[in-house]
Amino acid sequence: MRHTYYRGLAATAMFLLASCDSPDAAPTESEVVRPGIWAAKGGPPPQDSVRLEMTVNDDAAFQVRSDSLGKYSDGVSGMRVIIDVPGNLQITPMNANSSTPPDRRLDVRYPPERTDLVHTFPDQWNFKILSNRVNNGNPRLQDMSVGASLCYNVTIAHRTQQVSYANSFNVALDAGASYALITRTSAVTWSVTSGGVASTGLDCGVDNISHMTGSDLTVKHGGDFTVGPMPLAFSITLEAKP
Repeated sequence: MRHTYYRGLAATAMFLLASCDSPDAAPTESEVVRPGIWAAKGGPPPQDSVRLEMTVNDDAAFQVRSDSLGKYSDGVSGMRVIIDVPGNLQITPMNANSSTPPDRRLDVRYPPERTDLVHTFPDQWNFKILSNRVNNGNPRLQDMSVGASLCYNVTIAHRTQQVSYANSFNVALDAGASYALITRTSAVTWSVTSGGVASTGLDCGVDNISHMTGSDLTVKHGGDFTVGPMPLAFSITLEAKP
């Protein structure tokens, strides 16, 4: 069962759309990610944000896997992993304006029949996972009730030196896409999966489909293109840092 929703978006929101010439520009609050927006600037997170550790499920069934270096932790190896003040999940390297790739990456695997979409690890330069809590009138992630499961926009964005991609789980972008399911599993933990059924009964899209766009970085000002619906199953766990 599919439902199409209109979103009330602020100027910028992950998973996940304003283009930016510099791939290392810092993201702003509550916005859908476009392929040109990449690394957040450093510094401590603002008050009322939640610093996180992220564990990526590396089961072979999933197409988004870790870099095999263990948990991703806020402030470690140049990573920002937080729920920000507006309630959006932000997982992004902090190497803005750096000439070297970040220490941590994701392994984003596309179906083998798509020979034009190669695995990005270890050649991947940057990535983001973002959510936009505005969808469906949902609360901030830090305000979710324990046990609640709700449908949120989520984007996984990543790039190599030649091309950048944004996989948006967002039915407002494309009726073939699906929301991601975010569940508050305890007072200090959340799970994020590519599809599922919300505690309200809303189907977030059990087929794990994302709306995928790209930009050719070798073209002046970028050469934007649409890849189309793309299955991209993933499962991650978030835990608040003490």
